[in-house]
Amino acid sequence: MEVAKAAKESGGFEELNQELQRLSARNEEQRRLQLRSLEIIGEISETRLLIMEHVGQSSFPMPLLVLLVCWFTIIFLSFGLLSSPNTTVFVVLFICALSAASALLLLLELDQPFGGLIRISSAPLKDALAHLGQQI
Repeated sequence: MEVAKAAKESGGFEELNQELQRLSARNEEQRRLQLRSLEIIGEISETRLLIMEHVGQSSFPMPLLVLLVCWFTIIFLSFGLLSSPNTTVFVVLFICALSAASALLLLLELDQPFGGLIRISSAPLKDALAHLGQQI
C-alpha cells in the first residue's frame, strides 16, 4: 500500500525506487519480487532517459539525407542524358524518381510515428496509462 501511495502522489520513479528499497521482505518470494521491481524501475528510468536524450533528434542524419538526394539526382540525370529522348523514357524515369522520393519520405515518416503525414494514434497508449493509474 505504501508503494502504491508513493507512486500515485509523486508520479516519480525516484520516490517509488526509494519506497521499494525501504520495504522489508519477510520471505524469499517477497525478496525476489522486490528485486524484480527494482530492476523494472531501473530499466524504465534508463528508457526514459534515452527517450529524453533523443527528443527532437532524427534517426537519419542530415548529411545522409543530402547524400541520398544527390545520389538519386546524379543517377536519374545520367539515365536521362544517356537514353534516347522519347515519351516512354521520360514516363519511366518519372515513375522511378517518384518511387525513390516516396521511399525517402516513408523513411522520414517512420522516424516520427506520432507526427507527420502517417500517424499512429496515441489513444491506446493514453488508455493503457489511465488503466495503470487506476491499478496503482
